[in-house]
Amino acid sequence: MKILFSDIDGTLTNKFSHAFEDSGFYLDKLIKGGFTVVLASSKTFEEICFLQNQLGFSEMFIFENGSGIAFPLDKYANFESIATCFREGQFIICPLAPLSLPINNWRRIMNFFFENAPSLSSANVEELMTITGLTKVALKRAQNRKFTETFLINSSTAINLQLINRELSKFQGVAEIGSRFLTVAHQGISKGIAIKKVIALLSEKNKQLSTFSIGDGLNDFTMFDETDSCFFLSDEVRLPDQINHCSLINPGGPAGFAKAVELLLAQ
Repeated sequence: MKILFSDIDGTLTNKFSHAFEDSGFYLDKLIKGGFTVVLASSKTFEEICFLQNQLGFSEMFIFENGSGIAFPLDKYANFESIATCFREGQFIICPLAPLSLPINNWRRIMNFFFENAPSLSSANVEELMTITGLTKVALKRAQNRKFTETFLINSSTAINLQLINRELSKFQGVAEIGSRFLTVAHQGISKGIAIKKVIALLSEKNKQLSTFSIGDGLNDFTMFDETDSCFFLSDEVRLPDQINHCSLINPGGPAGFAKAVELLLAQ
């Protein structure tokens, strides 16, 4: 069994226009080539359900930076018996973060470091539409967060992440920088931890697993550590030191994703 764990923003989509461009075509090539494609993103459950419908496929996915895993009931009904999981519509949701979190404390700390830091839940709709480029309907899906809060602080802004996380840790929080913004989640979760859980569950019936990952942001680094091979999409000319075991693909976004897919299919 071959599994590709893929980020969405800045990987499958253009991180500014949100357009898939040719990514749907290359996703289809992967699936027809025998790959199981698992989306892993800071996006919400509702957002990824909608994107999968747009792309015309249904598969398990990791949402809110690893806070939960969603399994389509028609493919993974056996996972419904897992003690911590529950059913939501046509999915089995397995949360990896606590269902009750001190999110208001996280907002207070972020507002201290970034005065009146706009977040997906607090900023007005017009401001959010301007910053994110999302429509009102898409914003509603993005705002329906179960476990995290995303702050609309440009990832190119000078950020003392170590100091911020020292304060957030007092309330079980940790901030991660994505391709554009900063998301605060429970300190016990990450994309990597969620991927490790998925691999463990699938290994019970599939002894021969080959795992791959692809992403473009700092919050993808834990994902890269849990797979056999990894691809980092970037407009830069060298890999960050932390992920020198990955393959660097230029450019970022759908064009880079297409290149990575061709390399995967050629293996």
